[in-house]
Amino acid sequence: MRRLILTLVMLCVASVTFAGAGSSLSSYYVIPAAAHLPGQGHTYWVTDLSIVNPYSWRSITVGIFYLPGDRDNSAGWPTVGVTLAPGAHVTYRDVVATVFGTSGKGALGLITQDGAYFTATARTYTGASGTFGQTENGQAVLAGPIQRQFLTGMENDGSFHSNVGADNLSSVTLHLQIDAFNDQGAHLGSRTLAIPPMSMSQISVSSFSSSFSSGYLVVTCVDSTPGVLWTSYATPVDNKSGDSTFVEGRVDWEYTWARPQYDMSGWWYGWLTTSSGSQNGYLYIAQDGAAVTLYALWPDGLIEAIYSGYMDGNVIYPTAYLGSSHFQCNASTFLGGQLTVSGSTISGQATMAGVSGCVNGTFSIDVQATSGSPFAMSMKAASVPTGRQAAAVRTGKTLRRLLPSLAKKLNAD
Repeated sequence: MRRLILTLVMLCVASVTFAGAGSSLSSYYVIPAAAHLPGQGHTYWVTDLSIVNPYSWRSITVGIFYLPGDRDNSAGWPTVGVTLAPGAHVTYRDVVATVFGTSGKGALGLITQDGAYFTATARTYTGASGTFGQTENGQAVLAGPIQRQFLTGMENDGSFHSNVGADNLSSVTLHLQIDAFNDQGAHLGSRTLAIPPMSMSQISVSSFSSSFSSGYLVVTCVDSTPGVLWTSYATPVDNKSGDSTFVEGRVDWEYTWARPQYDMSGWWYGWLTTSSGSQNGYLYIAQDGAAVTLYALWPDGLIEAIYSGYMDGNVIYPTAYLGSSHFQCNASTFLGGQLTVSGSTISGQATMAGVSGCVNGTFSIDVQATSGSPFAMSMKAASVPTGRQAAAVRTGKTLRRLLPSLAKKLNAD
């Protein structure tokens, strides 16, 4: 069983985090909306997809998959592969029709087999002699269960109308609550959207909200199912010209709706119990507002489990399992749990389903605050923003489960 020392594990986690966060290069992207279909006012909308290989010294192979909207695609989806030479760029004009041979609307996913980085963008537009439309940057950080996204700069009145959509990159049906607010924060309407597995859906804001000239939307995942991945977007459209703007959903990584009673950052010591037995160990917590990341360590400094989640009141709710110092334990799946905290104690459990030798069954924690770190390096110095870390690691792990089918398809092509 291969195990890594504390320092190396933290460096690996940090590298995954920065690779998948913000506007940096990534090894995977989601293009939330792609089209080949007619629109209002005799328009016809199509999407071009562009990919760049940033390496000057190596080729990369990118798998591109298309998820048709408003239907269950969990049984399979069209996939193609492209190999780009060092420094190469490729653009697929009208990608839905010319690459995947279909029409309608859907989402695009892009991922490399070996974790190589790249960048991607898309443009959806209409017009003949001249065109107008919107640009979509590939999105690399997605939201998870019990998270929300904000869509700003909305307008839905006589001058503009807005559409809102979302992508479900999960094997289960996703339920999102969409709420509209004006610029004073007044609630204008709400609707729950059910999106089939591995699919996308889009609706008009007018279908659930009263008119407003300036406001925003909040999209909230009402599912607590572990492993759920999703993102949202909106398109305000000028009623006179038909011109539109693409707005990406911003993830509430910090769980700003939750009100933590304590700041639990730092070291804790006590009993850690797994399926293989109990022993004294350490818990390190990195907390940023309500967002928390928990590192459970044995006395020798090896990380047994890393969880992310949030604190509301005096309860920490883990929402995702990020990994372990045992490579094979990354296959474990988080099922749920909660920890009750005070100013000086933490107790509770998380439930896992994993292969033999991994974090499996109930992981119990009963620890008390301790004055210092038993290790040479500071976990806090090595950690990165907790919510962003959780999003990047969870997204990468989940999308990488697509690789076996992608690799088979790419090799066949």
